[in-house]
Amino acid sequence: MRKASAQKAPGKMTALRGAVSLVYFTSDKFTAGRIIGDGGAETSFAGKFGGLREKDRVVLYGEFGVHAKYGRQFDAQRFEYDTDFDIEGIANYIASNPEMRNIGMARAVRIARFCGDGFDRIVTNEPERLTAISGVTIETARTLQAEWVKHKEHNKCMTRLAAYDLTHRQINSLIDRYGNNAARVIEENPYQLIADVPGYGFKKADALARKAGVPKSSPHRIRAAIHYLIDCALDDGDCLVEYRDLIARADKLLILDTLDSRALIEAQLDAMLDESDRLICHAHENQFFVALKSIYEMEKSISEAFADNARPNTKLDAERAAAIIPDSLNAGQRAAAISAIENAVCLISGGAGTGKTYTVSCIVDIYCDADLSVALAAPTGKAAKRMEQATNMEASTIHRLLGYDGHIFHRGPDNPIEADVLILDEVSMLDVPLCWRLFQAIDFERTNLVLVGDHNQLPPVGPGNILRDLIQRKIVPATILSEVVRQAGVLKENSIAILSGRVPPNVAGAAARKEWYVMDKFQRPDDVLKFILYLYQNVLQEKLGFDLGRDVQLLAPMKKGVLGVDNLNIELQRLIQKKCFGFDVESVRPGGRPRLYVNDKVIQNRNDYKLNVMNGSVGRIRRIAAGGDGPRHIEFDDGVQAFEPDDMKHISLAFASTVHKMQGSECECVVAVIHKSQSFMHHRNLFYTAVTRAKQTAVIIGDRWGIRNCAERAFSDKRNTFLSLDRF
Repeated sequence: MRKASAQKAPGKMTALRGAVSLVYFTSDKFTAGRIIGDGGAETSFAGKFGGLREKDRVVLYGEFGVHAKYGRQFDAQRFEYDTDFDIEGIANYIASNPEMRNIGMARAVRIARFCGDGFDRIVTNEPERLTAISGVTIETARTLQAEWVKHKEHNKCMTRLAAYDLTHRQINSLIDRYGNNAARVIEENPYQLIADVPGYGFKKADALARKAGVPKSSPHRIRAAIHYLIDCALDDGDCLVEYRDLIARADKLLILDTLDSRALIEAQLDAMLDESDRLICHAHENQFFVALKSIYEMEKSISEAFADNARPNTKLDAERAAAIIPDSLNAGQRAAAISAIENAVCLISGGAGTGKTYTVSCIVDIYCDADLSVALAAPTGKAAKRMEQATNMEASTIHRLLGYDGHIFHRGPDNPIEADVLILDEVSMLDVPLCWRLFQAIDFERTNLVLVGDHNQLPPVGPGNILRDLIQRKIVPATILSEVVRQAGVLKENSIAILSGRVPPNVAGAAARKEWYVMDKFQRPDDVLKFILYLYQNVLQEKLGFDLGRDVQLLAPMKKGVLGVDNLNIELQRLIQKKCFGFDVESVRPGGRPRLYVNDKVIQNRNDYKLNVMNGSVGRIRRIAAGGDGPRHIEFDDGVQAFEPDDMKHISLAFASTVHKMQGSECECVVAVIHKSQSFMHHRNLFYTAVTRAKQTAVIIGDRWGIRNCAERAFSDKRNTFLSLDRF
């Protein structure tokens, strides 16, 4: 007997049963269309799932509602395929199934009538009976049986998974990975999802485990928590966690509600160290450090490379090379150049305005004068471009130097970098995995290495702290440049002052454009935002002569909140599109992602080797195909690239950016937000990194306490690394 088209059990979602009559739009994330219920009424529906086709018989689960634009519709949270078919439904199911290409509607109707109410029993258990129907072979019957059984099992699995309050998309991702055994995986070991299914971390898997009734003291849970905490440490930049500290963190996370909780955790950790080849425990001075074995081995290899190659430079004639050092170098710069002449591996570090770039150009000249080959590289494309401008030589990103194509590094021990010296800039951004990969491609018997950086800047996004560790432990000969050269100017001098906890006031004088502005009168975040918009609307272009899209970069410490990068980008997109191009952008729903338009300033957030566009590359959208379904043409420094819609997932607005994201880049004018509402992110190195992105002008906006506190707070991001350990 046919069920009612819409039913609702107490406390449950409404079930709407019927056939899809029309599909307006469908993708893997969203479907909108019309459904004819079993009572004959046709209703609009929308849901965050894909896969539906016209004529599909389904059961939608959700609630009726009224959409502001489309009126009354059924808001579906999930769906399952209907197995409660009448003869017409059975015929439609068979005829519309892509695996049943040789069965048309007429033959499908004959099968449906032959089976009647016994369709499920006959197809599942007695498919050979279908051969009594004209045109139905045993092969066709077996195919129909396989599809029907799969269809039923799929429904059963979806129903079991829905009990865990998963979205339809999440359900499909699990079924894609585990097939119809997905529910069993959750019930037996939901923590397996962390390794197998993208988007599942410990907390998400743990929530599933609680619903599945997995004991809090389950070994699977304890081990997953330990791996999670080590991954968290890596995300924070640490390469290791002290053994007892790791147990304490796990105890706090797991809340095992038992007096012997630490003993349980310690037993599992010891078993993991004994059984797994993923973790390692390193003893050092009466302490034990737990880490990923891969990270440990990388740092060990890096440490050995520095120790083994701390030897004299045999490529240069020291006396001749020293003779061509220009007299324009100050004492510190000259010492750095001498170190590069005398040592096969050396380090040069210094703050803004101390002349690192000029020193590097002199070292390049020394090697070129000796007819030796020079390779220049930096972690980002912007930093590499600056090296090119300073030396008149080609420079590249580290990834490009290593021949990375998105899958493998073509440079390595069997195909090393071909150069007599490699000069690497912006070493503060170099994390352990990338440093290890680079060293794998250097034949230190053939190639010298000069490392250049600014230890006052933020540490790398990834794990490790190579530059500071080298300076702290004096692993290689290091020269620290401290004298600000006369040509540096007010901007560089004021930036250096921040490192001593002092924020110089506004620059005096009548010049139309000054190098340093401090606006510290704004107590409320909303007032800061209003002033930023006022600057962009009335000052930066009209009075200071900057191009808002090309010359100005707004920087903030964090992404969320009124003064977070996400909201600032939405506000600036609206203002700049209207002011500069006369275009009104669509409003953005709370928490939504803004639509991108022609002339928007955007940034690539992940290396794309197919398009040869690297993480951190900033460009402008120049053209979008008619209808919005075709490629977006984005202009970067080295040319225009066409991005298909699927390639745009790692592109976002870049009118505003976090300080970390812009490390290694420069622009004419920086507007830096330093406000007390974000004070938990504040420290002087973040402040210093922000203002040193400016080439001509820095504008600091916030409140007096927030700005002063940010400059006075010493940088406390002491990273736990093996390279920082004595005698490692």
